[in-house]
Amino acid sequence: MTVETARPLEGTVQTIANSQLEPPAHRRRPITAWGIAASLLLAAAIASGQTVVADFNDLSTGVLRDKTGGTGLAGAWSGTATIRVISGNLSAPASTHHAGQSGGAARSVQGDYAQPRQNTRLLAAPIAGVVELSFLVKAPDATSVGGIALDTVDYDGAQPLRIVAVGRDLLLDGPADDVRLPGVLTLGQTALIVGQLEIDAAGTSDTLAVWVNPDELDRGEPDAVLSGADLVGGAVTRVAVVSYQEETGIGAVIDDVRLRSERWDLDDDGAVTTGDFYVFPQLMSGPASHAPPPGVDPELFARADGDRDGDVDLYDFHALALWISRVELADHVHVADFGATPDDGVDDAPMIQEALDYLTASGRTRLEFAAGTYDLFTVAGGSGYVALNNLTDCGVVGATDDAGAPATRLVRHGWLPADPAPPSLLRASSCVNLSVQNLVFDNEPDYSSAGRIVELAPDHVVVEILDGLPRIDGTLCYSSNLWDPVTRSLRHVASVTYKADVDAAPADFVWHTVAGGNGRLMRLVNPAVAGQLALGDLFSWHFGADGIQTLFYNCSGLHLSNLRTVNAVGFAMSASQCRNIDADHVVVAPEGNQLAVSARDGFMLATCDGTVIMRNLDIEGVRWDGQNAHGNFLTVIEKLDNRSVRVERAASYAIALPAATVLTLWNGTVPNSFTLADAVDEGEVDGKRNYLLTTDQVLPEFVSAGTLASADAWDMDSYTVQDSTFREIAGCALILRNKHALIERCQFDQVMYPPILVGASPPEGEGTFPRDITIRDCSLSSSGWRERHRSTGLIGISNSGPSGSYMGAVQIVHNLLSDNPLGIDIADVSSVAITDNVFANVAETHRIDAASTGSVTFDGNTIE
Repeated sequence: MTVETARPLEGTVQTIANSQLEPPAHRRRPITAWGIAASLLLAAAIASGQTVVADFNDLSTGVLRDKTGGTGLAGAWSGTATIRVISGNLSAPASTHHAGQSGGAARSVQGDYAQPRQNTRLLAAPIAGVVELSFLVKAPDATSVGGIALDTVDYDGAQPLRIVAVGRDLLLDGPADDVRLPGVLTLGQTALIVGQLEIDAAGTSDTLAVWVNPDELDRGEPDAVLSGADLVGGAVTRVAVVSYQEETGIGAVIDDVRLRSERWDLDDDGAVTTGDFYVFPQLMSGPASHAPPPGVDPELFARADGDRDGDVDLYDFHALALWISRVELADHVHVADFGATPDDGVDDAPMIQEALDYLTASGRTRLEFAAGTYDLFTVAGGSGYVALNNLTDCGVVGATDDAGAPATRLVRHGWLPADPAPPSLLRASSCVNLSVQNLVFDNEPDYSSAGRIVELAPDHVVVEILDGLPRIDGTLCYSSNLWDPVTRSLRHVASVTYKADVDAAPADFVWHTVAGGNGRLMRLVNPAVAGQLALGDLFSWHFGADGIQTLFYNCSGLHLSNLRTVNAVGFAMSASQCRNIDADHVVVAPEGNQLAVSARDGFMLATCDGTVIMRNLDIEGVRWDGQNAHGNFLTVIEKLDNRSVRVERAASYAIALPAATVLTLWNGTVPNSFTLADAVDEGEVDGKRNYLLTTDQVLPEFVSAGTLASADAWDMDSYTVQDSTFREIAGCALILRNKHALIERCQFDQVMYPPILVGASPPEGEGTFPRDITIRDCSLSSSGWRERHRSTGLIGISNSGPSGSYMGAVQIVHNLLSDNPLGIDIADVSSVAITDNVFANVAETHRIDAASTGSVTFDGNTIE
């Protein structure tokens, strides 16, 4: 243990400036009280934190039980009658800069029972997240015990979280594990014990860090850490004082017990960052002024009083700076420290890249953004406007608004219309345990538009662009659709144009501005398009259909949360060759007057592996599929010998095929599995990718040119989509081209093709053949008016290409299927169970292709 003595302010400032963990000096923002004072108008509204104080100075002497008093506490002390309020205060060592005692009579508490005893008190409100705690303790002899406990109600503290002095030792006593610091206390002398409890919201892995006699202005590293268990059950709701003696004598004296929300989190954003500097000047009272300035919440004032001396002054300010630099932000990098400022119209991409470079070089693990719009004009990262390359155990975190929605917007600028497939707005490559949170992805101008059809002739159409949408001469009419002007829902017709149409003859699909209509009119001359339209309808289109806007490539352990795409080029999002993905609250949906977001998939999953879980997806307004989850087929080119084959993959880009993966070779509808002994990537050949594969067993006779193969390494171990919504999609909502999938508690409405399509597509190279698929507790309606894989209706089960019972074990259980001509279209599967569903206003519950289907069970369903 290290106990630091007090240092002058000059030394503290010099320590910050000389720290090797600080960003380059030319990129640091000036951190002075006077510079910050000019930014007072930028400060956010201030919310009150939770503070608990029990210094006992407002109590009379005698038994503690049944007494009230204190701050932030409810009810009265309960428990043993052996702990008493005694005269006298404890005082923290001067080197700690702790001056927490309030006025009133000098009081503290002490017990004398020969077994564990404590008094407990309910907090006025629970404290969650990060909890600061401190208390003073003095052990008179080697058998004296005393300290505090959290979230225990028993008088003897059965299985609490306790922090107690045991003679000369300090004991962190958790529900499962203990940590003991021997000899860190001196008998008969007061010690300041400070703790920081980080409560895991999931209630499984809390962490308690403890310091003994720290300098409260510069704590340094903790003396002990207790972690890896549920210590307090999600929040602190009670506090207890513990005092007794183990053999003879008396218990330890306890005084000045304090709990509060994380100190110096002055803007109440859940973390201590440079943003808290902007609030600080409002709270300054000056030396010896122990009252908050007018209009300042007293609890917030107490949070800013870092040295606990009753005022908020420059000493507290410098302590906050040191805390951010050395403790709270030891692993944090804020893009603002490198000059990236939201809402200023300046290209932030180079500064964000500098912050990323520094993050990597310094070994830090969290890149933070403020609320607002960050403008991206240049491809600073080589492969993306924001490029996350080779990061390990890192998080990229934006801000949130008061409702918890993402408030950090990344906006790509300046490439339209010269580059129809720009580099990704955000690209993450070869990262391990990467977390991306609280971001909005957008383009300026939008890469799509829409208008009301106001003029129609056999050879052309004129639209009036909707307010707020781009009107750019020379843009192309990719992936266009018709929408009802009243409901703003997709018309139940085909898409008007497709990517292939425009790519084949781009000159035939050019929009031009025309005069009139308050400067909002555009004309497209194309008889084939005009012939599909009707006056008054809304008409949407995209300016291109290539590219991937947000790409996660070859990442392992991917955690995505609270992300929103409001406008996209090509695919809105894609995870390719990633292993183990957990996504929650990922939204792809238009805003304002836009009808569509992207010309391709909302969130594609390509050749991913491991466990993939999607929760609370919200996908709306994409031209193709909400989510297409698929591996890749291989096709045998030639059999070289009885253990080796040369195979090709339909796409030419590289995908690693590891040895020891299971390779399945298909003898018609019958799978045959082998383990790869070796796999050699032979590169691109004639636009495809070739591999030389060697198996661990002799290959059967049926293997020859044209035999289909699939690899487990390119197929998820399990794929789950829960509590998600898919609507207004000009494609399918979910395409399942993998094994072991669960679709649960999801809603599907206004989807052009079957919202859920189970089936592989060997002609596209996308597979494998699905099996072990469960669809339950979902709602599906008004969809599937166009055929895909020979299927229509609300759920389609069929392959594209080979027909036969390739797929197996599909269960459709307890769903609501409504308002549609056809419920379930079935082909190419060995067994389907349709049980306990409700069919409401569905003309035909299910249709079976008997030639390619095995058994179908239809039982317990309700038809309304």
